[in-house]
Amino acid sequence: MILVLTLFAIKPDYKFLKVFGCACYPLMRPYNQHKFDLHSSSCLFLGYDPHRRGYLCLTPSDKLHVSRNVLFNESLFPYSLSANPFLRHSTSDSSDIYVSSTAPLTVVSIPHDTTPAPHTSIPTSPRLTESPLPSVPSPVFPTKPSPAPTTNTHPMLTRAKAGISKPKLFHTSISHNISKPSNYKQAMANPLWFRAMQTEYDALLHNNTWTLTLLPPNANLVGCKGVFKRKFNVDGSLERYKARLVAKGFHQREGLDFTDTFSPVIKQTTIRIVFTIALSSCWPIHQLDINNAFLHGELDSPVYMQQAP
Repeated sequence: MILVLTLFAIKPDYKFLKVFGCACYPLMRPYNQHKFDLHSSSCLFLGYDPHRRGYLCLTPSDKLHVSRNVLFNESLFPYSLSANPFLRHSTSDSSDIYVSSTAPLTVVSIPHDTTPAPHTSIPTSPRLTESPLPSVPSPVFPTKPSPAPTTNTHPMLTRAKAGISKPKLFHTSISHNISKPSNYKQAMANPLWFRAMQTEYDALLHNNTWTLTLLPPNANLVGCKGVFKRKFNVDGSLERYKARLVAKGFHQREGLDFTDTFSPVIKQTTIRIVFTIALSSCWPIHQLDINNAFLHGELDSPVYMQQAP
């Protein structure tokens, strides 16, 4: 502690130190495979990650997770003394004996007064004491009871009850001879992708997206690239080829070219509320698709992007 104060002139922080072997509840969302999985579960605290800042948490399924967002219960130990495989057994005539095993064993202890004297014969049947160890229970983590299976008791006849099923159609089952280009030269060699790029370029000019100018001195230049995708209908058939010209935002520097980042994505709850109000008021609902929606934004400060090929 004196060395830390001398080098850095600050007092070290020991708040992150926790009791080894206590129960912990880490944030499991980075490791979840489904959005309906539990956000946290009871784990065992094993220590600290040596390569990054985080706690080592052992799940009941013997998986080791590293997380910085962990809640600790330092008064609860999943591997308590009653469930510890390292049990202590003592006898009346011998010293304490420690046995590490999960199967019943038999410990034989020799009393101190049976040591043979010099020039004497060893007794043929010495006094031995046998004491079997009890079986050790396996450690049990506290788990939640599994919910009872639910059955459909409503009288409505559904397609599942009637045995009607329709297989899903995936895009991978559709064979297309035209592959997606990875750069500008490959897209120019195909007339379908060239037509898609021409449509995108016309939309950029129609919306007055940019103004050609000379690059000022000490200005940050942002690159650009083309993104090519195939759009499909609901039944899996090919709808159209789409090409987009996007800027390489990773060329920007924080504090110089931008300050805040955000993603304007509408929530599903908002869409459900709008649909509920429209249905209760008998309003007409129309669906539309806006092409090049990201081109309608307005920038407060100039951004210099490299001219497209």
